[in-house]
Amino acid sequence: MDNPLLEVFNTPYQSIPFSTIQPEHFIPALKENIKNALEAIDKVARQTDPPTFENTIEAIQDSGELLERNSAILFNLNSAETSDVIQEVTQQASPLLTQFQNDVRLNQALFERIKAIYEDQDQANLSAEQKTLLEKEYKGFARNGALLNDDEKELLREIDIEKAQLSLTFGEEFNHSMDNVRLPAGLLSLTFGQEFNHSMDNVALPAGLLSLTFGQEFNQNMDNVALPVGLQSVTFGHMFSQSLD
Repeated sequence: MDNPLLEVFNTPYQSIPFSTIQPEHFIPALKENIKNALEAIDKVARQTDPPTFENTIEAIQDSGELLERNSAILFNLNSAETSDVIQEVTQQASPLLTQFQNDVRLNQALFERIKAIYEDQDQANLSAEQKTLLEKEYKGFARNGALLNDDEKELLREIDIEKAQLSLTFGEEFNHSMDNVRLPAGLLSLTFGQEFNHSMDNVALPAGLLSLTFGQEFNQNMDNVALPVGLQSVTFGHMFSQSLD
């Protein structure tokens, strides 16, 4: 099967050739993208040259360009033109991407190189832009578990994967009817973006849903919405003015 997501787009300005991209292209492409990105990251982490901004920070920026492009296409499609098939693909992709992020952020050898540069940045003659990127990378690793011990890192991986499998978030600009959308049965958390404002009367919410969040524009009557018995929280934005009986 020819998969356009495995190559740089041969289009004017590398614009996205939506007509050639099918839902079944995404998961094989993302798996290949992740494999290639991790190989590039491992090469950066295992090099024997002393860590520098160029051979570490710059190098990891280039390691996952296709992965970043393809995941952005998928999630934008899920936000703007969702369907049962796209939602299913998105649910499959989320734990893959979460595991990838953990494989990068919890890579101890890579973090040690970034940390060494961060702690010696005054001697590295970096520009203001380089210092900003370095600080972003260091804090991103630290906040995502790089400073944890091995047992804590393993627990974090398990928690992150579970969260990715059990939650669904629509993009900020998603504003389409949900009447014909089949939500995953095991979903625990459902979040809509700021612009969503459609009736939920005919939406079959999963029986185990625990959290439901609407954005700022949502202002639909909820009287006929079949809310799951075990739902623990429903959050509305400031535009919501309907009565809740």
